[in-house]
Amino acid sequence: MPDGRSPRFPDYYKANDEWDLVVDDVLMLERLESSTEGFLVGLGNESKGERLTRVKLYKTGGKVDLSDFMPILEALGLRVVEEVPTAIEGEGRVYIHDFGVLDSRGAVLELGEAAERVTDTIAAVWRGECDSDSLNRLVTLTSLTWWEVRILRALRNYRMRVSARYTENYRNDAMAAYPQLAERLVRMFEAKFDPVRIASEEEIDEIRQAIHQELRGVASLDQDNILRHLLGTIEAIVRTSAYVPNRSSLSFKLLSERVPEMPKPTPLYEVWVYSTEM
Repeated sequence: MPDGRSPRFPDYYKANDEWDLVVDDVLMLERLESSTEGFLVGLGNESKGERLTRVKLYKTGGKVDLSDFMPILEALGLRVVEEVPTAIEGEGRVYIHDFGVLDSRGAVLELGEAAERVTDTIAAVWRGECDSDSLNRLVTLTSLTWWEVRILRALRNYRMRVSARYTENYRNDAMAAYPQLAERLVRMFEAKFDPVRIASEEEIDEIRQAIHQELRGVASLDQDNILRHLLGTIEAIVRTSAYVPNRSSLSFKLLSERVPEMPKPTPLYEVWVYSTEM
């Protein structure tokens, strides 16, 4: 450990021989000194022992309440095995909250590109930019970012307004049970509305056919309804603000008669707005 840092760590921390993780801690603490937000999130896998994935919250201003932070990890489908808080001596109250977690299979996370998606999601929830519910499991089950999961969350909330037949958690479970299908729904939305992508009608139809093919493998009629109606709702959208830069809310305009299960009489159009503040 660097000489300038060593006196600031407690003795039990200095016995840590996971050197890659120790170096990460030192680098993150240096970044924290210049952070305007007062927190950073790190992620790494142990290389020895029982092997856990370490999710770390580097925070100024004192300890975090575990009841505030652990649900964020659990909503990602992670099982928290342990938490080790480390107080850093010096000016201010700086803590490393070190959580040992496993995924839903009881294994360490496959990191690489997934690491940034997971840390970005945790940070977005901590800032209040992203809701924390079990739909966030899709961040660890697919290549979706928290921002892309937000599209599914907005669609789910709209579907619950149209029909109260299924609970929020049941709808989340349906998407998590078929994560690749859920990801294709986002790609369908993206292909139709992302002005940067400029997808052709042939490409959109290719995604549509792939979704229909995967729907044939959905065993539960209820889950089939949930996923199929999400597709139908995407097809009914004529405009969205999802790709307008620097927007904290997400809205879409729908042709009501094309919305699955829409109660009659239907209006011509409907506008739905989703925000973490609503």
